[in-house]
Amino acid sequence: MGFVWDYGTRTQHRGWKLLTLAMLPLHASGICAVTQHFFNNDPSLEWLVALQGAFTMGGNISLLYAAKVLANEEPRLDVLLSTKEEEEDDKENGEMTETRKEKAQIEIWDVERLGLLFEKDDEFAFSFKIALVSVGIAAFVRGASLVFSPEFDYNSLSSSSSSNHHDELNAYALLFVFIPLLINYVKWQLRFRAEEDESARLRIGGGRR
Repeated sequence: MGFVWDYGTRTQHRGWKLLTLAMLPLHASGICAVTQHFFNNDPSLEWLVALQGAFTMGGNISLLYAAKVLANEEPRLDVLLSTKEEEEDDKENGEMTETRKEKAQIEIWDVERLGLLFEKDDEFAFSFKIALVSVGIAAFVRGASLVFSPEFDYNSLSSSSSSNHHDELNAYALLFVFIPLLINYVKWQLRFRAEEDESARLRIGGGRR
């Protein structure tokens, strides 16, 4: 998502940014499956299967719309070239604008744009590092889920306790699904507004020259 968004930013190609936003429902769909497995496929969480299907369908429709916009737009290659010129100027002058410094700081903690930290590597080194980081994170998450995943003894629960247990479990599942979705949405909205503000300042000030 981060790579697609950055390309849309550099070319001012709106379709690429829409493509990034269209992936949000698909991300939530994956979270539904992870949540169900985290709670040991509890029978009371069968509704997550239907919710996952709804998110998947919504994501596919969103991707279709974004692809249509993408196909009908022409990229602003002049913007891409001017961005490269600014980067070359920064290298020559040994300095960066305040805006570019802020963006660089954001890229460090944004895991979806982790690849930007390796952008100066060749293709082999870049692919190897990204694969290594991905496998490492996946192994950590898998191990943590096995350690911290809750275990339930259904035989020891009375009918009233079982009902309360299911209610509590469903509440936790809702939080597991919608909190990451909300965080993702807010993050991309903040990024979009920041880039819009930067573009407005450049238009008003006539650019950085």
